[in-house]
Amino acid sequence: LAVICLKSMEKELNRRYQTMRDFADDLRRFLADQPILAKPPSVIYKSRKWVQRNYMAAACLGAIVAGFLASTVLWQRAEYNRKIANSAATALGEVVSALAPSGASSAPERTKKLLDDAESSIRERVASPALRAQVFVSLAKVVREAGDYRRSLGLLDEAKAIFEAGDLFDGEVLITVQGARGDALMNAGEFEQAKTTYIELLEEKRALYGSQHVSYFSTLNGLGSVEAQLGNFEKAEGYLSEAFKGLREAHGLDSLITLRPLNNLGAVFQKLDRDDEASEALRMVVEGRKKLLGDDHPDTLSALSNWSAHSAMMMQKKVGEYQGADAVRSDPDMLGRVVAQFNDVIKAQSETLGEGHPDTLRTSYNLVILLQNSEQIEEAEELAVKTLKRARVSMGDSHLMTLTTMSTLAGLSDQLGKEARAGALHQEAVAGAVESLGDKHPITNDIVWRYAQHLVAIREYDLAAKQARFALPGHIEQFGESHPYTVGLKQMLGFLETKERLILAWELVDPDRKDLDTDVAEGLRLIEAALTAHDPKYLCHHGGDCPYDTLAWAHYANGNYDEAISASKRALELAPEERKTMYEGYLDRLQRMIAAQED
Repeated sequence: LAVICLKSMEKELNRRYQTMRDFADDLRRFLADQPILAKPPSVIYKSRKWVQRNYMAAACLGAIVAGFLASTVLWQRAEYNRKIANSAATALGEVVSALAPSGASSAPERTKKLLDDAESSIRERVASPALRAQVFVSLAKVVREAGDYRRSLGLLDEAKAIFEAGDLFDGEVLITVQGARGDALMNAGEFEQAKTTYIELLEEKRALYGSQHVSYFSTLNGLGSVEAQLGNFEKAEGYLSEAFKGLREAHGLDSLITLRPLNNLGAVFQKLDRDDEASEALRMVVEGRKKLLGDDHPDTLSALSNWSAHSAMMMQKKVGEYQGADAVRSDPDMLGRVVAQFNDVIKAQSETLGEGHPDTLRTSYNLVILLQNSEQIEEAEELAVKTLKRARVSMGDSHLMTLTTMSTLAGLSDQLGKEARAGALHQEAVAGAVESLGDKHPITNDIVWRYAQHLVAIREYDLAAKQARFALPGHIEQFGESHPYTVGLKQMLGFLETKERLILAWELVDPDRKDLDTDVAEGLRLIEAALTAHDPKYLCHHGGDCPYDTLAWAHYANGNYDEAISASKRALELAPEERKTMYEGYLDRLQRMIAAQED
């Protein structure tokens, strides 16, 4: 009776009784002391509990077993080389014995060793190249889920080369390998290559299955995801919406495959400032994955991470509607709740996936941004240092996550007055982003913008202007001419160009210049033009010398002594309090030099 009850309560629909008649018939068999159709779940139950505790090891076991069994069955069906099939079965047995439920820890270090051992066993025991390639495709999926994208791509490329060399490709095999390669390329940050792969794969699937097949919609989801990574958010929304609609009609909402494009749509809605739609999409993904996978599954934790990041963004917008203490009174526990949610997800991901897994790093980075925006700069810096160190080790120096974290840490270093470290990190992040992502990618835009702000802060106006000009085309392409981001960058560039004119003007009229035969009239013209371009008070308080002081020396160089004294007094009036004494000295020197000229 317990067996019947457990079968009737299975979470997975296909494992329950399919009709009430089947359920009733088994109950009648029990009452009549006849054998029932339901089977005791004891072994399955124990294995499932182990899977819940050891997700990555279980995923590794499942994929490798599936790859071996599928491949072995194909070989046996063809009645080709049964000796090879037997050697595959022997290798499978060794791999299974290493991975099978044992109660051992599923720490990331053990998972890595399991994967290493599995790959070594496959290479040593599986003699047939075609069979080995088939299993490599399965192993590559596990490696990708473990966060080692480059290794996954290497296995797939090796499998593809084996198939091509033996002329063993058919439509199904090509689609499997190409789909896996597209996912690995995107996760590795090779977005343009991933896009090309997905587009080619769509054509293959359209030819093989038609444009209404579930597999076709799944590839649309991949293409939409990579378009989002490239900053093409409107294109991404189109692909993802079509994928979500098609998969929902085929599988309904209670399906992991349907939730994938919905999760990506939530992220795209955020980028398009459609907050309500983003909230609804991300909420549905969290609820759906909890229902289908449980609270502690890595995919559920990833959804919770996305939801936490969105909650943090909404919190910042809410705080922005208030001023000072009103922001705290509006919801004094708001920040603490969101930070606690982040920390819970990070802890669970670290235990399940490891500290260096991309999902864990992404959640840590989102918490860094929340702490920074909440003005907890030291806490944000401490977490950013740890996150960057782990990202460098697990993903490499040129990966998108590494570069983004690097740039953010550089900005935090600026805020804490650590200019030397900030400068080095900014330069490395800009160089890496341009090389990996191109000069118009949204992430490149953000990284260059932070670097330009750093250069302004240290009064490197020429370099800052160069960076601002470099970033402007990407901002215009991504946001348009009138978007606040573009307008803000243009304003920065205008300020920097004014500073450039001020520097040039000073070189022409500096009383201590070595070459006295300079164009002092041009110097006066430049400084007067600069003073009409920006508020002089803003210029005096925003780094560098007050332009009225430069104007004073320009008039002096041109023999306009009364105007020179008036401009110097104006500079003293506008100067920040901490610089008043210095400007008093400038005025005193100017008056003495004019007096000497008049004598």
